[in-house]
Amino acid sequence: MSILNPSKIMIVEDESIICQEVEDSLENLGYEVVAKTDNGADAIGLAELHNPDIILMDIRINGKMDGIQATAEIRKIEDQKKDSDNLVKSHIPIIALTAHAMKGDRERLIASGMDDYLAKPINKESLISVIEKYMKRKEFSSDYINSYNKGVETK
Repeated sequence: MSILNPSKIMIVEDESIICQEVEDSLENLGYEVVAKTDNGADAIGLAELHNPDIILMDIRINGKMDGIQATAEIRKIEDQKKDSDNLVKSHIPIIALTAHAMKGDRERLIASGMDDYLAKPINKESLISVIEKYMKRKEFSSDYINSYNKGVETK
């Protein structure tokens, strides 16, 4: 797989072996891992600093803030960055990583502000599929905004 514009991905995972396996898989596929952390509080600051294209977020992580709480804080920050039309300027897809995949988890995690989830152990094909899914959406959104802005400028 050849990626012309490598996606910037952030990993929030407290199991170092899993984190390394995910990072290796992503880099072998041409993606760029811009940040890694093992706790929710750091994830918030790193998301603001690096503005990744996608965040892979473990649900149960070290520290006082779990992945769901960190996601809620990231969403609050995004909400504060609305444009003059009250539209959110950016939305970072956050993919939950969980070892405890049970019926209803996907819906619960999406309701909490996450965009999707992957069950551990993480299957390489599933990882690729979910990243490509959200990168295609991001590319479509960027193309639409750019073409809209060009049309507005010429009027």
